[in-house]
Amino acid sequence: WSLVVSNTLSWIFSVLFAFATNKKWVFKSKTRSVRHFFEELSKFFFYRIVSFGIDMGCMLLFINSFHMDDFWAKLITQIIIVIANYVFSKFLIFTKKTTDF
Repeated sequence: WSLVVSNTLSWIFSVLFAFATNKKWVFKSKTRSVRHFFEELSKFFFYRIVSFGIDMGCMLLFINSFHMDDFWAKLITQIIIVIANYVFSKFLIFTKKTTDF
């Protein structure tokens, strides 16, 4: 497979794995309907795309503007991404619903 196809597939599968583990063990989210499940899944993918944008933006900023070493730029960026993904998941994706009709 080409680089683009294989990298895209690996990203999709890694996001699906992260969704399953976050849903079940981190946030213990229980969905009572298929609709609610797909709402969580689509939000999860959306915010992972947002975090990818943050990742790219931080890397470009740190390396091109601040002339930071690649290693340190990536390390700092990943700390930011982990925090952002947690905040997205905790407050925007796996929120407790009071009614689920």
